[in-house]
Amino acid sequence: MVITVQKAKLKKGLYLQADYTIRMPDGSVQHHPAVLCSDDAHEDLRAGFRVLGAHLASMTDSYGNDKHISMDVLCRGFSIKGNEGDDNYGVTLTGQRTLKSGFVLILNSPFLRFSQTEVYGPMDSLLHALEECKKEVMLALFENKKAPDVQGKLDLYTEEDD
Repeated sequence: MVITVQKAKLKKGLYLQADYTIRMPDGSVQHHPAVLCSDDAHEDLRAGFRVLGAHLASMTDSYGNDKHISMDVLCRGFSIKGNEGDDNYGVTLTGQRTLKSGFVLILNSPFLRFSQTEVYGPMDSLLHALEECKKEVMLALFENKKAPDVQGKLDLYTEEDD
């Protein structure tokens, strides 16, 4: 059984929504679109999307006043198209940038084929960041990795109360 994540996004910056497929040993494929995790995303997953934010800023030429890549670009999702080994295997990143006016600008990167290393220099870094994000998505989906409960547990009843 092989599980492949095609899309993932952080809804409202908190909740994971993912599309994935499961290829069974008999060759059949099960598609699972828009699976939503209702628990807050773990910090490791959020950190993975922050790394992708730097790539989104670079891919969309989002520069600050100092002509450096703007670090206020937030990546909220990725979509991988094609199949590994195909010429059309690549990714689109989606996110946002808050402008000085306070308005939010929605950003979508151009579709970038993974084979286009001459077009996008830090391709190895992007591939590593995507793999880390996909790993965290898998942990959230299948091992229930989520943010810790901030409220915690209240021990209202103990054996000493008897």
